[in-house]
Amino acid sequence: MNITKLLPGDPLIDDALSLAMEVFTECEAPLYGEEGMRSFLSFVRGQKLRDRIMDGTEVIFICEEDNIILGMAALRDGSHISLAFVKSGYRGKGIGKAIFKALGIDTPGRIFTVNAALPAYGFYKKMGFVPTDIEKIEDGLIFTPMKKM
Repeated sequence: MNITKLLPGDPLIDDALSLAMEVFTECEAPLYGEEGMRSFLSFVRGQKLRDRIMDGTEVIFICEEDNIILGMAALRDGSHISLAFVKSGYRGKGIGKAIFKALGIDTPGRIFTVNAALPAYGFYKKMGFVPTDIEKIEDGLIFTPMKKM
């Protein structure tokens, strides 16, 4: 397994975002319906995310093996996890944990936030995140705000 921080303009950014869309469509979209699906796809395909990636305020890390992206995470402003997905069939093998380690999740004194989707809530709890509010629904997406200190 190789964890890589992608630089702005890296062609693997599109592959990482495609993985996010693939896993979301498979695992989360059925929970949300059409509005949630549209909101998520609008975010992942949107210019705002692309601009943040290009100016470095949004950083993408990938885990790949044999030139196949198995997982990805996006970190906004050095503290907010905006995307985190592991390919089906590869969950529970330490990929998410390895990516989060590369993000610096276990660095003392750093604070991280995430809006955890229901399927990922247990993973975030295992990583030391705690809820900061009740479950919310915005733009058709269901999530629980969480923080790790």
